[in-house]
Amino acid sequence: MMSDAMNLVRTIDGVVRVTDDEGETLITFTGHDLQAWRRFQLDVLEDFNIVVTDNDMPVQLSKTITGPNRRDDRFVPSG
Repeated sequence: MMSDAMNLVRTIDGVVRVTDDEGETLITFTGHDLQAWRRFQLDVLEDFNIVVTDNDMPVQLSKTITGPNRRDDRFVPSG
């Protein structure tokens, strides 16, 4: 019987926590910019061999990411 895999990355109250198998916190992220998030992801991978995906990004940080403005007035139908 296989045991359930533990979720080693959790976001609680905007703080991302990476834990070990025993539940001890290895590292936390409380930053507020995308560059710091990318650095955090690399540090966790290099130091603990754990992948932190963008799905674990704090909601407040993800709201700051904007896409390109898709509207181009040359292609808006008129009349």
